[in-house]
Amino acid sequence: MNWKRNSFLILSLCLLVSTSLFAQTRSNSPYSIYGIGLLNDYSNPISFAMGGVGIAFQDQASLNPTNPASFASLKEKSFIFDAGFVMNSSKLSAVGISENSSYATLNHLMFGFQFSDKWKTSFGIIPFSDVGYNINVFESSDAVDEINHLYEGDGGITKAYWTNAFKVFKNFSFGVEAGLLFGKIERNHFMLFNETEYIFHNKHIGSNKYSDFYLKYGAQYDIELKEDLKLTIGAIYTAKTKIRTDSLSVTQLIQTPFDGTAAIIQTMDEVSLRGETTIPMEIGFGFMFTKKDKWKLGVDFEKQFWSKYTALDNDGPYKNSTRIAIGAEYIPDRNNVFSYYKRIKYRVGFRYENTPLYLNGTQINEFGISFGMGLPLRRSLSTINIGIEIGQFGEASNDLIKESFMKFKMGISMFQRWFEQRKYY
Repeated sequence: MNWKRNSFLILSLCLLVSTSLFAQTRSNSPYSIYGIGLLNDYSNPISFAMGGVGIAFQDQASLNPTNPASFASLKEKSFIFDAGFVMNSSKLSAVGISENSSYATLNHLMFGFQFSDKWKTSFGIIPFSDVGYNINVFESSDAVDEINHLYEGDGGITKAYWTNAFKVFKNFSFGVEAGLLFGKIERNHFMLFNETEYIFHNKHIGSNKYSDFYLKYGAQYDIELKEDLKLTIGAIYTAKTKIRTDSLSVTQLIQTPFDGTAAIIQTMDEVSLRGETTIPMEIGFGFMFTKKDKWKLGVDFEKQFWSKYTALDNDGPYKNSTRIAIGAEYIPDRNNVFSYYKRIKYRVGFRYENTPLYLNGTQINEFGISFGMGLPLRRSLSTINIGIEIGQFGEASNDLIKESFMKFKMGISMFQRWFEQRKYY
């Protein structure tokens, strides 16, 4: 494929992703009402199809954002562009009620290439947390017939990263990821009184803007077990991050005419604050067995100390979170020129998480079973990767909500050789 044509395609995709990533709703869950919302699963479709395993994952022709050290394994003189999107369909259910919801949006945009044989770099943009909900709660009152509490939320935090990975020794790699966490979260609370069309109602607007830098570190160590079999041990560490937060809180008296639009009658209160939101430290360990050109098998363990989370308005109902994942990849015959299906990478995985949320005396759990494929493109190391996960978030008991979901991720990893002089005979 012609490189100029590739460049035009990449630029077009970049513009599409950059525009859509900030404009589209990335969540539709009542659990995102708390704190900075639900943490995004920022794994690429490859890792996603393997249960999210990525701390010890290595690949010469794809980008793995889970561990900064993994970029050191990229093929020499390579340039890789990776973009993907995610679709989610879920069923929300509580005692006696249920509702379906869905959304689709861009998932990531990443680039990777080398500065030297032992120095590789990557930069990109990935969603960090998501807020998206619309909740109605009806309350009886002695003063009025009924009060409708309408809660709306939208937005999230995005991270723009730059990673540098180094091959320190033959079997040891180290990586540093520096980046910017930024975004805006808006939350509205309407108190609508069920009397007449022209009665005054209450509206509370809460808006937080976030912007600050973070650091993440990673390491990987390879142990050669046999000539074509190796064990990779990986570790990650994300330092505690204090994000500058600008908060605006406004309380208004509104009127809703017949056409449904809200007319502002009076602003009752307006408060602006500046402070910090603390994202706690995270650690993770993993290992992966790799049989060259045949299969991979890996396990990840991660822990984040969310009990240390603090914020301007609310510290949140949080406890420390843990995540365990196991995943595998299998290639029947990578070099088979007669059968395309034998060159496909087949993937499967499982994950279980104690999420940070702690509600009604219960820590909210999540699990998922995933599978997918890596479809190689002709005469190239480029691939189209797809993954599907079926799982559950929360439970329909103890006044909680169960989310049964099916999530689909698809991405393209485009591989090109740079700085390679062609020889003609």
